[in-house]
Amino acid sequence: MLLNFVDKSFDVKRLTNYRLSIQINLNGFSFCVFDIGFSKHVLLRNYQYQRNVTNYDELVDEVERIFSTDSYLSINYPHCAWIYISPKHTLIPEKFFAKEKIKNYLEFTSPIDDLDEIHYKQIN
Repeated sequence: MLLNFVDKSFDVKRLTNYRLSIQINLNGFSFCVFDIGFSKHVLLRNYQYQRNVTNYDELVDEVERIFSTDSYLSINYPHCAWIYISPKHTLIPEKFFAKEKIKNYLEFTSPIDDLDEIHYKQIN
């Protein structure tokens, strides 16, 4: 664990005020708990994986290990948000962009798995 901060005010009796946020990527796993009543983070943790993660099966194994060993993640938070950060991205000039070709654009720069969801956003 690279970062481990638990504020002395953290109290499971205040769960209705807590918001759990989780960030997952191939390099590590982080989570925090924000107390909306006190407007502050009461818990911050960051993990490096025990092995070099190179695919999604290994990622799932590492995330499951963290969830099964960190007692703060076994708490039933009323609100939870998570984000998965992926290195798969590309920029297409608007002049050449066609929505029906988004998978082709991304396959040109990154391997695409069957379960990958592809989203796009216009940048002005």
